[in-house]
Amino acid sequence: LPTPDALGAGVLEFRILHRFKPSAPDVGGQGLYGLDGGAWISFGLAYGLTDGLEIGLRRTNLQRDYEGFVKGALLRQRQGGTPVSLALRGSVSSARDDSSGIANRDRYAAQAIVARRFGKSLSVMLVPTYVTHTNYQDAADRSGTGAVGLGAEWDLSPKHAITAEWVAQTSGAKARYQGTTLGFSVATARHVFHLLATNVQGTHTDLYVPGGDLDPRHDFRLGFNISRTYSLRH
Repeated sequence: LPTPDALGAGVLEFRILHRFKPSAPDVGGQGLYGLDGGAWISFGLAYGLTDGLEIGLRRTNLQRDYEGFVKGALLRQRQGGTPVSLALRGSVSSARDDSSGIANRDRYAAQAIVARRFGKSLSVMLVPTYVTHTNYQDAADRSGTGAVGLGAEWDLSPKHAITAEWVAQTSGAKARYQGTTLGFSVATARHVFHLLATNVQGTHTDLYVPGGDLDPRHDFRLGFNISRTYSLRH
């Protein structure tokens, strides 16, 4: 899920999102808990045009999907002032995998990101989302997917945190299971490494919003995110 935080003016972010394909419990130690089975990988760049506005582009080998997005931070939580942070995010995606007969290739998404920090350790956010044309298997079905994402982060220290996300579908095309992810993140000066377990295949908005393919009660795949920021203004 996206956060309401903006990169800031002149900041460039490079991000790698990596999801191993197999179910970790199914393949077990013999398959190195999924690490032997290939992965879906997304490479992305985002840039802060102003302190509250950023744009980005990313590409994943799942459906050969390209996503361009823009995010604007409208409100920032302040002590004695605004009680929540608020951002809006819009994106357009194009799936270009010609080998698997994907229907409804062009998809548009809109998200509102409402977040609040409680004390020094806990942050929660609510992310209502709608994505068009999410049934990629049936060209005659032009419906989209409505969903509500819920995310939480518990800071163990200034550099370590536990994260959780749940994406519940409310209408339209749905996968078998609602999206569920648990993670652990480590931050350095400009890098963030995030190790996670999830039941979802995709990392782009149009791919994760419909839900997951694994039963989160006893099944998951491993994955990780790596991000690095660069300041292009001095």
